[in-house]
Amino acid sequence: LPPPPCSSLPLYCREVLSRSARPTDQRSCLLLDRADEMELLVERSKAEGLDKKSWIASLEAFKAKYGADTRPGKFSVDDKNTVIPVIVSQITQERKEKSPQWGYIRLGLETLKLLTREMKGLDSMYTEKMRDALMSVLDGLPDTDPKRFVAEQAYAVFVNMFIVDRMKMNRILSDTAKDYCPVFTRNLSYHFEQKQSRSHHYISRCIFYMALIEQAQEQFTRPVDKGTPSLVEVIANQLLDMLKVDRVAEDSKEKRQDRLILVELLRILFNLCYNNKSPAIKDIVPSDKLCRLKNQIVSVIESGVEEDPFGDLAAEEAFEAEAAKILAIAEAKESNSEEKEFQLIEDPSVVTEVKKRLELEKKAAEARKKLEEAKKRKMTDEDREEWNNALKRVEEGKIPVRSKPAQKTQQTTLPPDSLGVLKNQMLNILILPQMASLLPIDGTIRTFYGMCAILNERAKVNPQSPADHILPILTVLIKVCKESAEARYTCKRYVFKQDANKETAYKQPPKAMEPPPYVNLKTLKDENGNFDLRAILTKHICSFNMGLKQCVSELIYLICGEDSSEYIRLCGFGSAVGLLADKGLPGFEKVSQNAFSLDEFAARMKSAKK
Repeated sequence: LPPPPCSSLPLYCREVLSRSARPTDQRSCLLLDRADEMELLVERSKAEGLDKKSWIASLEAFKAKYGADTRPGKFSVDDKNTVIPVIVSQITQERKEKSPQWGYIRLGLETLKLLTREMKGLDSMYTEKMRDALMSVLDGLPDTDPKRFVAEQAYAVFVNMFIVDRMKMNRILSDTAKDYCPVFTRNLSYHFEQKQSRSHHYISRCIFYMALIEQAQEQFTRPVDKGTPSLVEVIANQLLDMLKVDRVAEDSKEKRQDRLILVELLRILFNLCYNNKSPAIKDIVPSDKLCRLKNQIVSVIESGVEEDPFGDLAAEEAFEAEAAKILAIAEAKESNSEEKEFQLIEDPSVVTEVKKRLELEKKAAEARKKLEEAKKRKMTDEDREEWNNALKRVEEGKIPVRSKPAQKTQQTTLPPDSLGVLKNQMLNILILPQMASLLPIDGTIRTFYGMCAILNERAKVNPQSPADHILPILTVLIKVCKESAEARYTCKRYVFKQDANKETAYKQPPKAMEPPPYVNLKTLKDENGNFDLRAILTKHICSFNMGLKQCVSELIYLICGEDSSEYIRLCGFGSAVGLLADKGLPGFEKVSQNAFSLDEFAARMKSAKK
């Protein structure tokens, strides 16, 4: 019987039939049967004489398959140990040529980058030969497009190797810090001057990891030569040029790239200065540049904040206008002018008409406000009514049980190129003692309001455990509030709102253990269903994370003017007593001595029940 058509057979049968048309050469059949680009690379790597054309074809096939797929390929350790040394040696040999083929070098680096996606079996990469090959590629300025593309791939390989195993990278780079640090400093300046955004971003990420090496920190804080300053000063100059409100506030593709670069530059500064042995930035950067940089940081923090954030100026203007009217009426009454007296006698009808019009406008405004509130309540009432009707139908057996519709959650994560992430990173570097000269202690209400807005934004990323997101900002706010009364006043009004003023605040019982009832410490949300900064901070005064607990309680105690009664009024006695006892304030000296262990108490209760 004739065989069935190939399309009607299973896939594996079709594969067997298709092999009959393949070449009869044994080695060709072997390579085609395995049908894997990695196996082709392994076979070519093991060959005695490496054919450059076939090697390039293998690299291109590997890149074509795995470059489009973002998932890491599953390659064996033996295959990697066979292929990687050959690629490294080929890059080194090609770079030694008088006129190297930059496309060939770039192809080898792209293959290495794809291999580093999988974090296992990369020991053959962490060698001095690999380091020397990458540095030979970066030797000299990338003043042409082929060189720049090759440099970008070299930066990417460096970053991936740091991500996979930072300790091994530190070991192979620590001995040669004097050689590679000047290269990266010059290239960073060159990419910035040539406005090569992508290359600038790649090298910034690379230097961020290198700045964690102690030997590199020493080199990066020293001038390269007479014409090239230290890396710290280079970064300060770039921040002065890029850190402008009109340049970072816009939401275009170019501006988002600029924000990414700025975040990386600030992270490099943090890594270079976090070591206690590192010199202060004022000892490296001239004072006039530091002053300008401080002003630009303040202007970016204030971006998005209104001129009158609390509405004080508007209230003051309204009060002055009302006072002027009262004074004008009083002066008119006291005047002896007959004309004015005649006007006062003739004008009561006009006054009543004006009063009526004002009352009507007031009622209309109140009606609009009530209508908006009713619309908000109506949505929730409709949802509740629909759910109750569904429950009734379920009880009657008319429809099957369905799960309760999921509630909408707030979007709390921030994209890495957002303005909020940039602001947060700016505040992160202000934690360091070496950056004390950049602290905006002499800022305005807008400055401190902007800092509180960043705290509010980061606290809502993970309200139940926000330590990783808000500890740096809390530390900066504590430093600022210790020095500035304006900062304490602004933070108190931002966090506690109407309760910040004793006269207009909710009247608490004198020995209340908890904050006011509208501060929900369970859901951490306000009346509108949004996360509330006051509730988040008040809850974490009693956090098990001792660092978070200490910072939150210290900040609130500072903005309360270090007044224990005010601290208790705003947070409740139960939350406040811990800090007051730690400080040993009058009346709280023996609180910690009289405390008992909860574990011992639970054990006693169990034994008593038995």
